[in-house]
Amino acid sequence: MMPLIKKLNLLILFLLFFQPVLSVWSADFFTSRELINKAKELDGQIVKYKGEVIGDILRRGNYAWVNVNDGQSAIGIWCKLNDIKDIRFIGKYKSRGDIVLVEGVLNRTCREHGGDLDIHANKITVVEPGFYLFHPIIRSRVILSLVLFFLTLMAGIFYKLRISWLSGREKS
Repeated sequence: MMPLIKKLNLLILFLLFFQPVLSVWSADFFTSRELINKAKELDGQIVKYKGEVIGDILRRGNYAWVNVNDGQSAIGIWCKLNDIKDIRFIGKYKSRGDIVLVEGVLNRTCREHGGDLDIHANKITVVEPGFYLFHPIIRSRVILSLVLFFLTLMAGIFYKLRISWLSGREKS
């Protein structure tokens, strides 16, 4: 009997300890498509949205705009500067941005920010750190580019020579 109680206690402790991590992995957040399509119903409600931080962080006094893209669309997030202190990577050509979980109030037509759909964040959590991307140089493309460059150069020289030859013929 005692080993069963110990196992249950360990299971309960495990679930309590890992509950924040497990809740982030659960599908209790909306996609951008769902937020856009259900904006009328969700207007003014607290929602969760998960995606990659992209573009630039636009600081405005004690607040900032952050664009978060879930692969379908991007949604603007209005948050306090303190909420973005853990964001290290922003999705651009050279990096994949941090994946964040945003919890906040969805505004279908935000009166404060020009009538656009946005989320006023109460909490932003980095759930997966971003990283630098490596774009290898493909040798065959470099060679093809050089060949095309020299062919274009030769065509330009040939054209100039032909024009000067024709203009010289007309004078005689």
